Amino acid sequence: MQEKTQRVEAELLSPKQCGVISNESSWTWRARAYRGVVASVKMGRLLRIPAAEVRRLIDSNTRPAR
Repeated sequence: MQEKTQRVEAELLSPKQCGVISNESSWTWRARAYRGVVASVKMGRLLRIPAAEVRRLIDSNTRPAR
């Protein structure tokens, strides 16, 4: 019997993961979260940023092709 493998997309990302996606420093993402530029979730010592916020920030800064 074959098992179906499912790709699960993380809903909350670490600042390091956000940095890899956007090619920016994880500290840049931390600063944005603490300044309130992007929504974030603080769980104990962990800071998490919703994947939707990363996409929103990338989409809002994307320039159209000429």
